[in-house]
Amino acid sequence: MIINATSLGMKAGDALPVNPDLLRPPMLAVEIIVHPELTPFLAQAAKVGCQTHPGKPMLAAQMGLMLDFLGF
Repeated sequence: MIINATSLGMKAGDALPVNPDLLRPPMLAVEIIVHPELTPFLAQAAKVGCQTHPGKPMLAAQMGLMLDFLGF
């Protein structure tokens, strides 16, 4: 599993957060960034056959917890 927990990928032209030569199946590439949903990191990982998981589902899962914590 490789997780991108950096801001790399939020702006066009950002470098990949990891050397793409390190990506290979059956790795899982996980993205924390929610926009764009398909970052260059995830696109490269998918291209070489890795499983991918975008950041948006993580954010969606956290929203309910955040609202509960804030008392809404």
